[in-house]
Amino acid sequence: MKLLFLISLVIFQSNQVKAIPAIQADIPVFTSLSETLDWFTLQEYAMQSSDKRGLFLKVYHEVTKEMPLMFAQKQFNNPEWVSHLMLEYLSVYRNALECGTSHSCQVSPSWQKSFLENRRHRYHPSIQLLLSISAHVNRDLPVALAHIGTNFKDESKHQDFQKISEIFSRRMPKLLEILQSYQPCKLSSVDRKFINQMITWAMKRTREKSWALGEKLSQAESSIEEKMILDQIEYHTRLQNLDIVILSPLPEK
Repeated sequence: MKLLFLISLVIFQSNQVKAIPAIQADIPVFTSLSETLDWFTLQEYAMQSSDKRGLFLKVYHEVTKEMPLMFAQKQFNNPEWVSHLMLEYLSVYRNALECGTSHSCQVSPSWQKSFLENRRHRYHPSIQLLLSISAHVNRDLPVALAHIGTNFKDESKHQDFQKISEIFSRRMPKLLEILQSYQPCKLSSVDRKFINQMITWAMKRTREKSWALGEKLSQAESSIEEKMILDQIEYHTRLQNLDIVILSPLPEK
């Protein structure tokens, strides 16, 4: 009887779908790069200038504009995988934004924190931007990587993953220009240096941490283990948020 139970347990666990967190399993996914760019344009047009969520939206749009050129120049070893990841990753953000507006579906705690600060206006826009980046890189990226079935042992995919991070350094002047449009006063050289350092940090070391957490999530063998790893990801994101707020040279408004 005990042997039969163990065999049944093994069969049950082997039939579990790995790394498809419930918060993301059924969200609609973009089908093309042009669709994502059209969506960004529509959202920017519809969003009021007083809505601080628009800052991250515009920055994300600006970064995404570089992707068509990178694909055209054949900069990726695995263009199909990069496209798959990008569409999945963008869809997680769209889901968070739409759920945060309608309140008809669940938003991860990381995005709840970000949207709360957008509404409260307690922190300078630059800090609000960094909190949104934290939610998307620290929380969403491991989920998206695991959800598309990434082969984390494939070094060529890891190289493609790292290449995406370079977009931010190339687009930094434009990103700072967007941020300046949301600032009540001119950004100082100290402010710009801090923001540049934090975004660069997020796009390098933090993305690498997300790669490692994505691999860990992809190896989950049960919904319970998956939930535990997701909790770890949320906890890690909260710690990163504390670093952003505590270490920032920018005072509260």
